[in-house]
Amino acid sequence: MNQEVRMTLSVPEPMPEENESTPIWDLVIADMRDRDQFGRSKYRGVPLQVHNGRDPLVDLYQELLDGAVYARQLIEERRITTPDGWCNVESGLPAWDQRVLVAHGGYNDTIAVAYLSSDGWKTVRGYSALTGVTHWRHLPDGPVDTTRQTGVTNGQEEAAKCGHNP
Repeated sequence: MNQEVRMTLSVPEPMPEENESTPIWDLVIADMRDRDQFGRSKYRGVPLQVHNGRDPLVDLYQELLDGAVYARQLIEERRITTPDGWCNVESGLPAWDQRVLVAHGGYNDTIAVAYLSSDGWKTVRGYSALTGVTHWRHLPDGPVDTTRQTGVTNGQEEAAKCGHNP
């Protein structure tokens, strides 16, 4: 783990700001009810009770370990990926020769389709080298041809989605 992340995790969080969202305690209580129902279903209708033949300390410890792993996973995912889905190259790189979108320095911080090779970043078009790559993200899925799936074409509806008014 790098020093910057360690320092960030050791700084106390600020005081919470009140807002209109549902209180977390209400959400947790609802989750507890759901979890109780799940447990009863899983353990043939037997609710969690004292002296049930299990060691609650071991159960708790195992659950806390899982929780710590999930929390760390979330911290890493948020650190590596920006809210809009871009990955910082200092935090991780795509697989070799995998086509991705890259943001690189230059005029207007250009975005290009590129891949990472042993010689560095290369554009797919022209195979020229790219410098100053700061972020990357996976290519989106291609468009779905709905006319083939449904047999119906609605050019006006499709044009409206793309900002055109026929």
